[in-house]
Amino acid sequence: MYPFSSEKKRMSSIIALGDGKYRIFTKGASEIVLYLCSSILESDGCVVPLDPNIVRTIEKQINQYATEGTF
Repeated sequence: MYPFSSEKKRMSSIIALGDGKYRIFTKGASEIVLYLCSSILESDGCVVPLDPNIVRTIEKQINQYATEGTF
């Protein structure tokens, strides 16, 4: 486990899946975490590389959430 760091604006946990495989779960500032990613886990369990179109879609959603959170 990597505890929250205000400098990095995130925290992470590494989970052993078995058979020598691991998965890292990270939470923190969405815009920071997004740029650390090279792939995305889809709802069907498939890992798909992040391409510019997916990144733009995620950025739009992040911006929408940020806009809705302000008054």
